[in-house]
Amino acid sequence: MKPIANEKEWEEALKELDILFDTAQPETQEGDRLLELCEAIERYEMYNSPLNLKEHILGPIYLAAFLFLYYVIAPYVYIKDKVKNYLNKKRYG
Repeated sequence: MKPIANEKEWEEALKELDILFDTAQPETQEGDRLLELCEAIERYEMYNSPLNLKEHILGPIYLAAFLFLYYVIAPYVYIKDKVKNYLNKKRYG
């Protein structure tokens, strides 16, 4: 993905991020695109926003927390739901 060059591209990236955030699954093309967008938006905001020390310190921390939840926690929640559904069908179906 090419870097975000201006505010118009940044706004388009935010809109695409909003759409992908609810639908993307880990280890898919959509999931990879979501990560690329997060990184590009973070880079753009870091270099093009007025210096706000709080945002520059917390931004990467939020990004790291998001990536941890997306790649480490979400797959286990998804598997747990699949097992739960399977057991419910087996028990009642």
